[in-house]
Amino acid sequence: VSVAAPEEQGLRHGVYVQSPQGNHVHAFLHKASAEDLGHMHAVDNEGYVQIDTGLVWFDASSAGQLAHLSQEKPVSMLMDGPDAEPGINLYGDLLLPLAQSTQYQAYLADESDGPATPLLQQARGVIWRQMRGTPFNVERFHPAVFVHFGSSAEYWRMVADDPALMELCGWSRSASSWSEPAESQASGFPVLVNSIVKCIDAQSTTELSNISNSALITDSEVESLSWRERAIIANVRTSQTLDLGSNIIVHQLPLDCGYVTRILGMTDDPKHLWTDQRATFVNRTWDEWLATMGISPAELWAHVPEDEWNLWNARLFPCQEKRDDSLTLSLPLQATVPTPAGWYERWRNSSRFSLAEGFVAADGQKIMDDIAHVEDLVAVAVASDNIRTEEPATDVAATIATSEAEYKKKRRGLLHTWL
Repeated sequence: VSVAAPEEQGLRHGVYVQSPQGNHVHAFLHKASAEDLGHMHAVDNEGYVQIDTGLVWFDASSAGQLAHLSQEKPVSMLMDGPDAEPGINLYGDLLLPLAQSTQYQAYLADESDGPATPLLQQARGVIWRQMRGTPFNVERFHPAVFVHFGSSAEYWRMVADDPALMELCGWSRSASSWSEPAESQASGFPVLVNSIVKCIDAQSTTELSNISNSALITDSEVESLSWRERAIIANVRTSQTLDLGSNIIVHQLPLDCGYVTRILGMTDDPKHLWTDQRATFVNRTWDEWLATMGISPAELWAHVPEDEWNLWNARLFPCQEKRDDSLTLSLPLQATVPTPAGWYERWRNSSRFSLAEGFVAADGQKIMDDIAHVEDLVAVAVASDNIRTEEPATDVAATIATSEAEYKKKRRGLLHTWL
C-alpha cells in the first residue's frame, strides 16, 4: 500500500513505481537518490512519489513460501541473529526481488540498509530463487497523508506541532489526562497523553507564544514542570521539580536493577560516531559536552571498539533502585548548570547503561504496569474533580472502571494501544 508524498520524503523511504500496464510493481526503490527517482520515472507531474506505507499483505501461498524460507540456510542463520550480521530486512531483502525491474546482481550488492555481507548475499540468492516471479502489486491510498515519526523530533512534531494533522485525526491536546489548573491550557500548555501534571512553571507558559514550543508528556505523573522550547517527557513519575533546558527529552525505563532515566536532545542522532560533526548529545557536540562535564570518552565507551563510539553505545544513564534517584543522577547530564556537589563521583561509580543496553534489558511487563497505574491515577483525579464540582453520579462513574470486567477491558485496550 502506498501514499503520495513529496519527492524529498521519498529519498529517505521506499518508493513504488507502478507498471504502465496496471498496478504491478515495476520498481521498488529503497532510499534511492533523486537522480534514480527521476531515471525510474517515480516522480509524477506534481512532484510526488508513491511512498511505501509499511502495509504489506501476503496471500496464503506467499506466506507459506516465507515460512519455508525461514528454514533454509543461510536465511535461517541470519534470522538467528549473529551480532556481526545485519539480519533479514523486509524491504531490501524480501520485497526488492519481487519488483519487475530488479536485476539479480544489483539485488545481491544492495547496501541501502547496511552492508551486503557474504552470508547476506548467500541468503539473497536463496530468496531470489524461491520468491522471484511472485506477483507484486501496489494499491494507493487516496485521499491520505504520509506521516513518518522515525526520530524523536518527528514524533514530537506529529503529536504536538501539527494543528492540521490534529484536526484531521480528531486529536485533543489532552487525552485521558488531568492537569491543574485546567484554565492554563493555552497554546503553550503541554500536550498530554495518559498523564498528570500538577504544576506548570508560569514563566515557561507565558514565554510560549505558539504551539511550536509545546511539551509532549506521555504516560507520566509530574508534580512540577518547567521547560524551554520543545520537550518530550515519557514514562516519568516524580514528586520533584522537573526543570528542563532547551529541546530536551526525558524517558524513564524499568530494568531488573531498578530504573534508568535517559536524558537526550531533541535532535540527537544515536548513529553518528562521536567524532562526526553531526554527532550531538543533549544538542551539543560531544567535544563541548565532554569538556563541560569533565568526562573522558573512555568512561563512556571502554566496553566497545572505537568504531562504535556513538550515542547509542554511550554508558551515560545510571541505574538506581528508586526512579527518583535515577532522575536526580541523570538530570545534570543536561549540562545547563553546575553539577551538584559529589554528583560526578556518584555518577561515575554507579552501574550505567547505554541506550542499546537499556533497550535489551527493559522490563516490558513493568512498563505496562506503570502505564496502567498512571491511567488509574488519571481516572481518580478526574473523578475527584467531578465530585468536587457536584457533577451527576453517572458522569463520575463514567470516568472510572466500575467493575472488574470493565477494568480488564480497559487494560486490554491500553495494551493494544501501546503495542
